[in-house]
Amino acid sequence: VAQRNTYKLCVLVYKAIHEQAPEYIKGTISQQFPTRTLRSQAAVLLEVPRI
Repeated sequence: VAQRNTYKLCVLVYKAIHEQAPEYIKGTISQQFPTRTLRSQAAVLLEVPRI
């Protein structure tokens, strides 16, 4: 059951990153863009949402 929950969460995040999720989910997940040139700039990094 725990692996299924992890899988579903990963699928939701993937869909939100690739603009395939509903608006209410896309609004909670945002990508982090570095302010300067970094080697990790090509990686998809997520920001921690502020509550």
